[in-house]
Amino acid sequence: AAGRPIITTKVGEILNYFDETNAYLCDNYDENEFAEKIWEVVSQRELSEQKAKKSYQLGLREFNYKSYSKSLIEFLVSK
Repeated sequence: AAGRPIITTKVGEILNYFDETNAYLCDNYDENEFAEKIWEVVSQRELSEQKAKKSYQLGLREFNYKSYSKSLIEFLVSK
């Protein structure tokens, strides 16, 4: 939630939260692919700022302690 563009791999739960609209996704953990994504961030400044803003909003919505604790309590009560 630093408000910076996110570059990550499509591993685990990542695709439940991130897509091409809010992050730069790499298919593999490969230095060349990460370098390409870094170049995209640097060369397409406006797009990277838009993605950073969307991922920041996602972080506030999904990982904010208030919203997270509410969903955790609901989960625990339902079991």
